[in-house]
Amino acid sequence: MTKPAYGKSRVDVAGAGAFGTALAVALAQSDVPVCLWARDAGHVRRMQRDRANARRLPEVPFPDTLSVTASLETLEASILLLAVP
Repeated sequence: MTKPAYGKSRVDVAGAGAFGTALAVALAQSDVPVCLWARDAGHVRRMQRDRANARRLPEVPFPDTLSVTASLETLEASILLLAVP
């Protein structure tokens, strides 16, 4: 389990559609560290670059506490939210 210095446990969200992205952003806006997983590495690179999910929620910027990955191996939080079909 990843635990930041300020004591909040990280939450992982699997699925970067509109629902998964909205969950991840809402948690991250509450100062919870969040890792959002998407299967498409190219889409992940664009989300990392743009700090937003232009495909699903283009007007919603990612908070600083939100990271994005295409690697399932990096999902290590004790809380995993599944937002995949």
